[in-house]
Amino acid sequence: MAQGQSNPRRAKGVLPSSDPIAALSILDALSSNLAIMDEEGVIVYVNRAWRLFAETNPPLSSNVNEGANYLEVCDLAQGPDAKEAAEMAAGIRAVLRGEREEFTLEYPCHSPGQRRWFVARVTRFVENGENHAVIAHENVTAQKIEELQIQESELRIRAMFALSERREQERALLDRVRTTLADELDLTTILRTVVEAIVETFGYTLVSLYLLHDDRLILQHQVGYSTVIPEIPISEGVSGRVVRTGQPLLIEDARADPSFLGAMEEIVSEVCVPLGIEGRVIGILNVESFRGVTLTQADLTLMTALSETVSVAIERARLYTQVHEEKQRYRKFIDHAPEAIYIYHADTRMLHEANPAFLNLLGYSLEEARTLSLYDIVAHEQKEINGLFEKILKQGAAVLGERKWRRKDGSLVDVHVTVSAAQQAGKTYLLVQGLDITERKRAENALFESERKFYRLIAESADGILLTDEAGVIIEFNNAMEGISNLRRDEVMGQFVWDMQFKIAPGPLRTEETYHRMRDILQKALETGQASFFDRIVESQFERTDGSLRIVQQRAFSIRTDKGWRLGNISRDVTEQQKTADALIASEAELRALFASMQDTVLVIDRQGIYRKIAPTHPGKFYIPPEKVIGKHLSDLFSQASADRFLAVIQQVLETRQTLQVDYEIPINGQSPWFEASVSPMDADTTLWVARDVTERRQKEQELRSTNQELEAAHQELKRMFEHEQVLARTDSLTGLNNRRYFFELATREFIASLRYRRPLSIILFDVDGFKQANDTFGHAMGDTILMQITQAAASQVRGVDVLARYGGDEFIILLPQTAIQQALAVAERVRTCVAAARAESDNGPVSATISVGVAEMIHTPQDQSVEAAIRRADQALYAAKARGGNQTVTYPME
Repeated sequence: MAQGQSNPRRAKGVLPSSDPIAALSILDALSSNLAIMDEEGVIVYVNRAWRLFAETNPPLSSNVNEGANYLEVCDLAQGPDAKEAAEMAAGIRAVLRGEREEFTLEYPCHSPGQRRWFVARVTRFVENGENHAVIAHENVTAQKIEELQIQESELRIRAMFALSERREQERALLDRVRTTLADELDLTTILRTVVEAIVETFGYTLVSLYLLHDDRLILQHQVGYSTVIPEIPISEGVSGRVVRTGQPLLIEDARADPSFLGAMEEIVSEVCVPLGIEGRVIGILNVESFRGVTLTQADLTLMTALSETVSVAIERARLYTQVHEEKQRYRKFIDHAPEAIYIYHADTRMLHEANPAFLNLLGYSLEEARTLSLYDIVAHEQKEINGLFEKILKQGAAVLGERKWRRKDGSLVDVHVTVSAAQQAGKTYLLVQGLDITERKRAENALFESERKFYRLIAESADGILLTDEAGVIIEFNNAMEGISNLRRDEVMGQFVWDMQFKIAPGPLRTEETYHRMRDILQKALETGQASFFDRIVESQFERTDGSLRIVQQRAFSIRTDKGWRLGNISRDVTEQQKTADALIASEAELRALFASMQDTVLVIDRQGIYRKIAPTHPGKFYIPPEKVIGKHLSDLFSQASADRFLAVIQQVLETRQTLQVDYEIPINGQSPWFEASVSPMDADTTLWVARDVTERRQKEQELRSTNQELEAAHQELKRMFEHEQVLARTDSLTGLNNRRYFFELATREFIASLRYRRPLSIILFDVDGFKQANDTFGHAMGDTILMQITQAAASQVRGVDVLARYGGDEFIILLPQTAIQQALAVAERVRTCVAAARAESDNGPVSATISVGVAEMIHTPQDQSVEAAIRRADQALYAAKARGGNQTVTYPME
């Protein structure tokens, strides 16, 4: 039988059906890949779908077709598929042994051009007293891709929520510290406020702040340390490095940094940022983590941003103390403070003094500023300004918070304002400090816009999205969810999620018992953040308000907040799944093409071969800076032959208006990167080159070719070894004849054929007369020589279709297909005569041997049940020949 072809004759013997031919037709008509194996794991039948899959995947055609042992293929599997193969083999064996009725396994089976997933199902049946197994492989790629897409959508939403919460925490921390420090001038209070605010707002466990004195850092305040380092020389540790360089540092693995000074052994990571004014380091702010927590770049960014405010507050407190001690120092504080400061007279409400930061912020000179009144500076209604003025005079100081000041050009600037009153020479002056928060406001607006886009993205998402608050009240119900459920958003918002779910439950399930069970399950999920249906796709039915039923795939999840757990749900209407599949594939292809092209370099080259423009869509792949390429000719970068080739491509593209593909190599600075480019016409004289760096791919292709050659050589060697092992498994090692086991395998086939077509079949069984005595007399080596002599004599007298085998010891057997007993008797006599005539040389002269032969024929009426019955009769005839003196042939029945 040719490999890869179905063997219906073999399959009909194991199919549990009253009509095996019909059963085979049905199996061939099925789309699933089906195979039937016997209890040893040998495949006895495969349907048409299985064969087609094997033929389109060439490595499978010889390994998993009929006659192959499927369990051995699984056991020998290596590489990324070895785990699934071992699990499959274990499941099949459990089913064949009756330990399991069924086994199911989902596994990936990707081809070079396609990602694929299959589900294998193994079931058992018993036929003719023997266990068999049916293996069905079903392609579930479409469902798997949809599941992965929903998972990716959920991950994006989770990431957006996490980013939004992180930004909100950062903004809260910065606002708290800035607000607290804005009107605080006591240095000790400032340092304590900074450290404790960081711990309370972000939950950092180890925070410390050091100030620089001479060449040592002195600890000012800390939280979380069981032991502390009170002083650190600037020549030592991570902190000393930050002071020396003035640069913030993130040490993700503190144990790997030799300069790390650990106050506690279990510390994992460290963030250390400098505190400084005008490039001068005045101290460091230090955050450390332990118990397996690793700090990240986000922590470094936050601490760096916070250090600016802390540095300003520390410096302001120092300068403020000096103001009270010395007028010169007061002037220095005013002039060098990064905050905008001005002083105005309480009686005239005219500006008296202003620092450079104020003048730079509003765009005035000092002389111009001294002509300004309070109402020229503050961009609020005069009535409001007067009310605040009176409040400040009464209280002596006030934090006004966010205000707007008017610049010289009329534009407005956002500032955080603190005002305090002071008496000097009998006059009342008001000191105003304004921190420019324009950048912060811009960041807040950007955050607001980002959040607005995020919620707009949810609203416009093709998937239905539902979100609740920590009490289970619906806070988001997007347009797609309206379309799926046919419920209006304004009806649903503010309702409990279980009330909404109950409205769209199918009619038979809309009972009071169902409602209470649904509510209890969702309330428990809100309390624990856990549910059995979370993080997996569940398919269910919705009954819309118009009475129509929709099949919906849902994926529920929970989101942790500082107030508890929120619930979310992503839903997709798959009722019209097939209709939308083509559109989804087309959309995905467009997106893939778009994203792939974003990694390319886009160039504009004119008809003369001059580089006109370069769009660096992937700057990391530039081997030459774009500014050194613009205006250059192709021949400036390539050999003349290559330049001429590219010019020919440009001419062809411009003439045909068709896009062409070209690949090329650029020798640059000792490198030889390869590119593939798509060349398209832009206008009459310029072309657009979309070039992709394929150097790595080319290298991998070369490596793959080398690997494939090595694998092919190994495969051929294994194949030769396997073929040799097969020969050894069915051959007698001394005589080279078929062994007893292989004889019975061949004899059983011929017996079945003889029985089915009622053809004659005969058996010849013979052994050596006096073989034990010959062995004892001449030795085992001579005995082996005699057996080889008999083998050669017998082989010379049988046909090619006959089966000659060593039956055991000095016994030999011959199977003669389509041969009646009289014909078999003639063959037996020729063999006997030929053996008797042969001579073997020994130390004592020539040695000959004779044989006793028994012949029997298969019986059709009543029919033999197995080939062993005919062998037993031949054996009885053999013993009769022995009893008659040997060296003769006897047929059964004996005369």
